[in-house]
Amino acid sequence: MPAEFTADTECATDAVLEDLLASRLGTTERRTLLLHMDHCSHCSRVVGHLLERTGAETVPAPLELRTGDRIGRYVLISALGAGGMGRVFSAFDPLLNRHVAVKALHEHFAADHQLLVDEAQSMARLSHPNVVQIYEVVTETRGTFLVMELISGTSLASDLDQRKP
Repeated sequence: MPAEFTADTECATDAVLEDLLASRLGTTERRTLLLHMDHCSHCSRVVGHLLERTGAETVPAPLELRTGDRIGRYVLISALGAGGMGRVFSAFDPLLNRHVAVKALHEHFAADHQLLVDEAQSMARLSHPNVVQIYEVVTETRGTFLVMELISGTSLASDLDQRKP
């Protein structure tokens, strides 16, 4: 029986994260956990370790993305970071003349395209200073990408590291 994760759960257990990677979670539970992981560096790191531990055959090869590459109409500028869900790049939108963030999702998370679209639609309806804006979901042969508001500053992980005594 899969472990449980709800919006009231502080952090996911290893068993819940393993169930996520094995596609044993229900749609609502999976959606809640993915939202949580977008803001929880601990859970994202654990998923990253679990992905590494599963072996090279089951972990998708990292995308070879470089400065100047295009994802849809967006031009990649530089890598910003990586976590359990994927890698994030700063990019430029030449149509709207603005900088954005592009998240290249790991194959495990991009598999359920409709779930991603539903989640992006829900987040796009939100307007709150603590929630990053989602602009677009781009799907192409190289993978699935979330185009988001680019927030300047430090990462949560580096901010937490600086606060340690």
